[in-house]
Amino acid sequence: MNLEFPFAGSPRYVPLITEGWIGRVRQRLLREEIGEVRDEDLLADLTRSEREAIKTLCGCGPKTLLRRWRVEYGLWVLRDRDLTVGRAAAAAGFHDASHFIRATQETLGFAPAEFLEMIGRG
Repeated sequence: MNLEFPFAGSPRYVPLITEGWIGRVRQRLLREEIGEVRDEDLLADLTRSEREAIKTLCGCGPKTLLRRWRVEYGLWVLRDRDLTVGRAAAAAGFHDASHFIRATQETLGFAPAEFLEMIGRG
């Protein structure tokens, strides 16, 4: 699947979803635990056109996108695996619970404890 994005006034086709960077990251995260994969490794082979396309598509850079994915994954495991905040943070690749809490607040506007209250587990 190719997606069209305008760059510098002319259309450019970026195979972003399936063959591009997002597809490569998706495949790697399906093979490995997200908490075991370093952001630096995922960002290493990102091309300039892929960076531009991600920014256009998502409204943020790839590093911010990875952080959001980690936050969302941490909340998912917190909800579905009934883990503590510290274990959910580790599973999502955060250094500690406070880093995960701060990232969640900055990214989504609420803390993991508030999330648990929203879903009736707080």
